[in-house]
Amino acid sequence: MPDGLSRIPQSEDEEKQKSDFDEEEEWIKQHPGFGVKHNNLIKLEGIKLPSKQEVFWKRAVEYLNTLKRLFGSKEDDFKKIKRKSSNFFLEEGQLQRRNKLNPQAVVSMKYWDRKLAHQIRKKINPGEIVLVYNKELESQRGLLFKNRWDGPYRAVRQINNGPYVLEGSDGTKLARRYAESQIKKFYPRGKKLNSEEEEEEEEEEVEDKSQFEDEEDFDL
Repeated sequence: MPDGLSRIPQSEDEEKQKSDFDEEEEWIKQHPGFGVKHNNLIKLEGIKLPSKQEVFWKRAVEYLNTLKRLFGSKEDDFKKIKRKSSNFFLEEGQLQRRNKLNPQAVVSMKYWDRKLAHQIRKKINPGEIVLVYNKELESQRGLLFKNRWDGPYRAVRQINNGPYVLEGSDGTKLARRYAESQIKKFYPRGKKLNSEEEEEEEEEEVEDKSQFEDEEDFDL
């Protein structure tokens, strides 16, 4: 604390929040012009900057590289500021926005696309026959080997790209709405499947087997 200033007694909550803050850490003085909002940065895109502004943006980039979160500020807001600011760079004195993705981000996107490909399901159209996953059997020990897929039911419609409305064979609609992850297409015996549909069925069988093996290990 600078001389001449008094400290107000802190509460217990403030002392807990202060655990990740070091008073002896040197404070980096903020650049006097670094008060421009992100909305103003977008307006400057593609505009030739004067020499004074060019020097300012170079200093602003240096400031962002050494920027540290202030005590009391939210971590999400701090990351948002740094992420938005990193989308701009200077090239021959001209402020530009990055149009290409970071190579590391591209690799990460491809990795997660491959890893979560089995969870991507095609949209179910109205009139198609589906089965419903009975999640209640997961917590009932006496029904371990019971069939967990109830049905078949007929899809009526989808509500705002979210849950589905289903109906039984007699036309009565089910009171409950089911998410896309809780239903799957029903293929009667004797029907020939396409190559894509066969792949979906194999992936679903692998998922069911993995869940069954995990539960056996848990029971043991």
